[in-house]
Amino acid sequence: MEHQGSGVCWHCGALLGGNDFGRSDVCPHCGRATRACMGCRFYDPASYNECAEPVAERVVEKEDSTFCDWFKPRRPSLKDAMGGSARPDPKAEARAAREAAEALFKK
Repeated sequence: MEHQGSGVCWHCGALLGGNDFGRSDVCPHCGRATRACMGCRFYDPASYNECAEPVAERVVEKEDSTFCDWFKPRRPSLKDAMGGSARPDPKAEARAAREAAEALFKK
């Protein structure tokens, strides 16, 4: 399935072409699935099921390739073009917060 336009890899921020978002495609730079919830324009951690598209089916593994019909590649931003990260990693942020709390209250 081909998509118009381009997007970015949700993991490494590499710029990808419109044909790089098929069901079995992976990023040539980091090897992660490109058609994953984390790389979709509708991905929103604050929304129900972490998806801003209200009729999309629930996907548990947000980093794995998806069959979702609503998938649209996340558009490149100026930050992506300048080499910034694609998205903050919520797991890394949670881990850093936990480590900071443990260090604070460590006896």
